[in-house]
Amino acid sequence: MKKKTVLATILCTLFAVAGCGNAATANSGNNGNSGADTQNESDAPAPEIDIPDEDESQGNEENLNDLVGTWYEADVLDSRTLIIDQSGNFTLEYRGGGALYGTIEVTTEVMPDDTETYWYTFFDQEGEVWEALAIPDEGIQDDLYFGQGGEPHFVKADSEGTSSEAADAAVQEFLGLWQCDRCSITIDDGVSGIVAAISWANSADETVEWYYSCVYDEATGTLVCNGDAIKQVVAEEDGESVGDVEYFNGSGSFAINDGILTWTDEEEDTGAGMEFEKVRV
Repeated sequence: MKKKTVLATILCTLFAVAGCGNAATANSGNNGNSGADTQNESDAPAPEIDIPDEDESQGNEENLNDLVGTWYEADVLDSRTLIIDQSGNFTLEYRGGGALYGTIEVTTEVMPDDTETYWYTFFDQEGEVWEALAIPDEGIQDDLYFGQGGEPHFVKADSEGTSSEAADAAVQEFLGLWQCDRCSITIDDGVSGIVAAISWANSADETVEWYYSCVYDEATGTLVCNGDAIKQVVAEEDGESVGDVEYFNGSGSFAINDGILTWTDEEEDTGAGMEFEKVRV
């Protein structure tokens, strides 16, 4: 009797243990799935947000001070002026009139090797990207190279060789009478601005004249006329000078290299290959 009772007790215990084991396995499976779901939701990597680290961001914001000032577009005829203030606002002024306004923000770009590149991104008043400027490790110096190819390129107005005093001195070098064979250029700086008057004697009775209203471009070191140059042919008829205007919306520029003045005529390339020497201040 005792053996039967002990046997029955063992069998009951085994069934109970087996039942608990199955329940534990089932519960373990459910908990495992639940745990997996929970892990996927809580441990999933957050999407990358292009926000610089605190230390790096502070450094970039400090570099923003290097942008403050007036910049002139280099290596182009129709140079634009970029003005940036302490608040990160910018104004892009066009030579012929008009302007673009906007703000500057620090943004980042994640590269394929997981490194980050920091940019000053210029947003216009509509919130659209105008240009982006990669932030160099050494900070902003006296040049702004935009985009991947470095264009457009702007030069700081107060950098060496482009200060207002240097600009005034450079303009003085242009003033005077310049001569190349039968062609002469007189450059004056009057109340109406810098005017370059060109006279080319075709014959004793006919002279071709050009008049350029110029501004000095500090970035390129040239006198530039955009869109309002006048060309006329003056002939002697019956003892009177008669002028026939051929155009009044021309463009051109003047440069000095080693004391030689060159004239670039954007309309007809008339001045190509000509070298002018100063004959009178």
